[in-house]
Amino acid sequence: MHKNIRICLSSLSLITSLIACKSNNTEAPINKEKMKLILLDVHFAESYSSMLKNDTLQKKSSNKNIDSLAVFYGQILEKHGISYELFDSAMNWYSHHPEELDSVYTYLLPVMDSLKTIPLKDTSLK
Repeated sequence: MHKNIRICLSSLSLITSLIACKSNNTEAPINKEKMKLILLDVHFAESYSSMLKNDTLQKKSSNKNIDSLAVFYGQILEKHGISYELFDSAMNWYSHHPEELDSVYTYLLPVMDSLKTIPLKDTSLK
């Protein structure tokens, strides 16, 4: 009797694993077009935070203002109408689908590079 239960549980476990694997290969929790915009904002926030004055809890090995970055992330998620859990789930999905993540960054890299060539206004007092 116990052997039959073990076989049933093993079969159920295998079926559940197969279903889980199949569902992981479906669609991304956040579609590619929206993910491009979110990640563009995230990279802008990361870059901007590295220009801010260090916060008090910042480790010396990091060039980012962690306090401000946390605020920026919250604003980005709110702007795009998503939760942290959904964003985390999408990043996890994209990390398991590198070809999809690569196509997102294929869009992002030229956009970010083009912004490097825009001259900043001199805001210093003369």
